[in-house]
Formats: sequence, C-alpha cells, structure tokens
Amino acid sequence: MTTTLVCLTTPFDKALSLSKTYKLGVKINGQTVTHSVDSTMKNNVKKSSMLDPSSVSPILKTKITITLDSDFPFTLNKDHFTVNATDTTNSTYVRHMNVVSVDDANKKLVCMFGGAKSKWWGDGYSGKF
Repeated sequence: MTTTLVCLTTPFDKALSLSKTYKLGVKINGQTVTHSVDSTMKNNVKKSSMLDPSSVSPILKTKITITLDSDFPFTLNKDHFTVNATDTTNSTYVRHMNVVSVDDANKKLVCMFGGAKSKWWGDGYSGKF
C-alpha cells in the first residue's frame, strides 16, 4: 500500500529560491517525525501560460485547459499532476480538480472543475518529476 502526502505551502520567492536547498521537517498531530530530508529547488521555474476558459460558472461542471510553457522539460502524464482552485481570500477553501487528460505535444492539461461557490480563485498545480 502506498500513501501520498501533499503539502501545500506558501509560495517560495522564485528569484531567491532557484537552486537553493531546504531542510524539511515533518510534524503530524503535534509529533515531529525524525527523518532527515533535504529538497533542492530546480534552477529554473516553469509555469502555466494560459487557462481556458478564464472564468467558469460556479454551478456547472466545466473542463478547463491549462497550457504550460512550451519549453516545459518533462513528458506530461496525467497521473503526475494534482490541480486545485483556491479561494484567493480564504486559502482554506480549496476545490480539487480531476485531471482528465494531457497533451504532451502541446503541453496542455485538461481538468474538470466541479463547481463551487462564486468567488475569485487562484489556480495551483503540482507534479511529480
């Protein structure tokens, strides 16, 4: 059995974090896990360049296409991505989206937005590479 733990943090300063190594600590239910882990940031930042559509109905399920930078260096695999929409005024309100498909040639992800209360949202995605 495999368990995946996703940790959402506040964004790193992209300019200051390039190639920097961070020591990671884990605390679960108030207990510190003794395990030495370092994480080194990549030396460049890749991002999404477009969301289509740029707005959706809060009550309808809608497919959203995320276009990544054309020079995104990894092969896209839908099982490597998690995607969410987070309320920009209340970061505890998160809507997780299902990654429906990927188009590696055009560096696109298609996700299903399942509806949510009407708000301003920020998008977020992460991948395993």
